[in-house]
Amino acid sequence: MVLPATILRIRNLLVSQRRRLSNAGTLGGASVIAAFASLIALALNTRGLGAADFGVLVAIQAYVALCATICTMETWQSVCRLAAEDGADMRAICRKTLALDLLAAVAAFLLAVVGLQLFGAATGLDERYKVLAMVYSLSLLLGVTGTPRGFFRFRDGFDVLAANLIFNAVLLLATSFLLWAYESPLEHYVYAFTVVAVLAKLQLMARFYLRFRKVAPAADPPPLTFGRVARMSLAVSLLSTITNSRKNLAIMAAGGFLGAAGAGLVGAAFRCTTILSRVTETLKQLLFSDTVKAFARPETSTGAVRKLRGASLALLGFLLVGAATFALFADLIVELVLGPDFADAAPVLGALLLAEGLYLATVMFIPVFQVRGRTNLLSAIHAGVLASFFAALVIVEAEMTPLLFALCYTVPLIFAYAAQYWLVLGPKGIIRNGAGT
Repeated sequence: MVLPATILRIRNLLVSQRRRLSNAGTLGGASVIAAFASLIALALNTRGLGAADFGVLVAIQAYVALCATICTMETWQSVCRLAAEDGADMRAICRKTLALDLLAAVAAFLLAVVGLQLFGAATGLDERYKVLAMVYSLSLLLGVTGTPRGFFRFRDGFDVLAANLIFNAVLLLATSFLLWAYESPLEHYVYAFTVVAVLAKLQLMARFYLRFRKVAPAADPPPLTFGRVARMSLAVSLLSTITNSRKNLAIMAAGGFLGAAGAGLVGAAFRCTTILSRVTETLKQLLFSDTVKAFARPETSTGAVRKLRGASLALLGFLLVGAATFALFADLIVELVLGPDFADAAPVLGALLLAEGLYLATVMFIPVFQVRGRTNLLSAIHAGVLASFFAALVIVEAEMTPLLFALCYTVPLIFAYAAQYWLVLGPKGIIRNGAGT
C-alpha cells in the first residue's frame, strides 16, 4: 500500500503546483529555444567578423550594457512587491515605475555619450569606434522594459514573456544570418544590432500597453507616493548594478589586458554560457514572487527553510553538473560554435561555465536578502567579488593569458556562494534572526 500512497502524494503535489509547472514549461521552453538561437547567431557573428572585430563588437555592447546597468532601476521587482500588498492599484504602481524607467533610460544614454568623450580610451574604444558606440547607445533611450516585465510576471503573463524571448532570438538570428551571408563589415553589424535592440523593446512595450489598458483601477488603494516607489527601486539598484556589471566589466577589462582579440575570445566564451544563464533566469522569474511571500515575515516556518535549503543545493548540483558536462565538450563547442579563430577559447569556456554555475546557484537567496532588509550584505559580497577580480588581474598582469584571466574571474565566486549560503541558511543566518537584525 506504500506505493499507491506515494503515487497519490505525487499526484496531489503536481495538481497543487499546476500553475507554477505550467509557467515553468512555457518560459523554460522559450528560454531554451532562445539560448540555442543565440548560439547559432554567435556562430555566424564570430565567423563573419573574426576575433579582433568581434572583440570590438562585444566591447561596444558591453560598454552600452554597463551604462544601462548603472542607471537602470529594478522596477520589475518593485511592481511585484507593491502589487502584492492588500488593495494595491496596479495602474498607479505602473505609472510611477514607468516614470522611473524613462528617467533611467535618458540618464543611461547621457552617461554613455559623456563617458565615451571622457573615458573612451579607458573603455578600450578608441576614436575609430566612438561613433559606432554612440549609435548603439541610442537603443538605451527605449530601456523602459522593467515595468512591463514586472507587470507580466506578477499577473502570470509568462506566455507574453516567452513570446518576447522567442521574438528577440529569431530577430537576432535572422539579422546575424543576413550580415554573415553578405560578408558585412563591423559597422553594419553595429547598425543592424541597434535596430534589433530597439525593435525588441518596442514589441514588449506594445504588448504591455494592450494588457495594461484593460486593468481596472482599484476601488480603495492604499496611498502610494513616487518617493516610496523610487526608494524601493533604488534599494535594489545598487545590488543590480554590481551583479549585472560583472560580465560587462570583465569583457572591457579583457580588452585592456588581452587586446581586441583577447576581448573577442573572452566575450565569445561568455556568450557560450547563455544556456545556463537563460535557464536560471527563468527560475528567478518564476520563484521571485513566491520566495518574497514565503520569507516576508520574521516567523518563517521550519518547513520553508528546509525547502529553501534543499532547493538551493539541488540547483547548485544541477548547475555544476551542467557546467561540468559542457566543459567536457568545450573543444567541440568551440569548434562548432565559435570557429577556428577561437581555438584557444576551450579552457576559458570551461572556467567561465563553472563561474556561471556558481553565480546562478545564488538566485534563490536574492529575494531573501531583500525582504529581510539585508540587501547591503549582498551588495558588499558582490562588491568584494569585483574588487578581488580586479586585484587578481593586477597581480598576475605580467603572466596574463586568457585562461588565467578566466580563473581570476571564477575563484572569487566560489567564496561568494559560500558566504551567501551561510548568511541565509547558517545557524545565525538572516532567516532565523528575522528582519533587520
